[in-house]
Amino acid sequence: MQRHPRVGLITNQTGRSADGRSVIDLLYARTDLRLLKLFAPEHGLRGAAAPGEPIASGRDATTGLPVYSLYGQTLKPTPAMLAGLDTLVYDLQDVGARYYTYIWTMALAMRAAAEQHLRFVVLDRPDPHGGALVHWCKGMCSTRSSPRLSGSIRCRCAMA
Repeated sequence: MQRHPRVGLITNQTGRSADGRSVIDLLYARTDLRLLKLFAPEHGLRGAAAPGEPIASGRDATTGLPVYSLYGQTLKPTPAMLAGLDTLVYDLQDVGARYYTYIWTMALAMRAAAEQHLRFVVLDRPDPHGGALVHWCKGMCSTRSSPRLSGSIRCRCAMA
């Protein structure tokens, strides 16, 4: 890993440390890396947008960093969005259900990072629902709010 990697962060209000601090603030304050760009999934960086509402790109009010929307016209980070980065970090807590959009945001971001030869890091936590397997879904699943995102990749889904 590079000495001071240039980092982009895909997150929202769920990106928190064990003591409740924002992952944005934690990474921005670090001296061993440079947080340069933020990426917002469905519901936006602060989780305030309604389901299915397109997210606008802009600037983060706290850090001044650019925020790129990954929910609207653009679902996958573009080469221009990833320019100047070495690492793309994903920190979105999710229940792991395939019909939610966050897992698809991660899949598309992983593809984009691979295409640009970037390191992709997932910050993960245990499933808050316990992870007990109850039911398997098969086939393509999608939601009304985002059928082109949530049903875009074939895989199996565990329901807890």
